[in-house]
Amino acid sequence: MWVLGILNKYILLILLITFFASCNEQAKDTVTIEEINELSVFVFSSENARKNILEARNRIKLIDALLLAIAVSTNNLRNHDTTVTMFNGERIYPYQYEYVYVNDSLQLEVRRINLYRYHYDPYHPDAILQGEMSGFVKYPDINPDTEANNIAKILEILLKLNRQ
Repeated sequence: MWVLGILNKYILLILLITFFASCNEQAKDTVTIEEINELSVFVFSSENARKNILEARNRIKLIDALLLAIAVSTNNLRNHDTTVTMFNGERIYPYQYEYVYVNDSLQLEVRRINLYRYHYDPYHPDAILQGEMSGFVKYPDINPDTEANNIAKILEILLKLNRQ
């Protein structure tokens, strides 16, 4: 009789451990605002937009935003040292950093911003020729590590969404 009591305790303990482990797995598979905040490729129009995109009814929008963000981060990574680009038939010096803007109605838009760094290389074909910046080359201020990190974090979030 006492053996059944011990077995029941072990079975109850195993059930409790299994229950808490499954709760913990669900918690790990939930995308959090903190994870979205870590992605520098996103800019939200408001805190409300950031919260709304995580709601279950907006899951498709979240996936669309994440896939667009991968494309944008990949483009930034590929062009981190591009000194001249063409945009709408116009020469732009240099490539402009891109990010994903999400407004309150969860519309997605790729925007560009002028962030630059300068490197002295007077023999570069795109070096500045006149003024006190003469000999400097204007590069986009893009950190390849940050962009690669964005891509890795987005892939983790997409894997979480796939498990839900």
